[in-house]
Amino acid sequence: EDTVDERRVPSGETPAFFVVGVPESGVVRVACRLVSKGGEEGPPINIAVHPAWSPRGAARFLDLVNTGFFDGVALNRVVPRFLTQFG
Repeated sequence: EDTVDERRVPSGETPAFFVVGVPESGVVRVACRLVSKGGEEGPPINIAVHPAWSPRGAARFLDLVNTGFFDGVALNRVVPRFLTQFG
């Protein structure tokens, strides 16, 4: 079952990025809440992080997610099932 990392969720708020869960496959899902420049909320996207592919890179990305580093950062490009580019 998916769970939200409570360390990142202020009471009553949903952060822009947060760790959703780690299924048995070992892939970490990070949910991304999208808001347009005009303030409209778009459909959320999930980012799959594969720690087995790059342990240090995955650990660093997840640490940045948990500290709120990416909150408010623009997503320049999303290629489904391939990459997410921040800007």
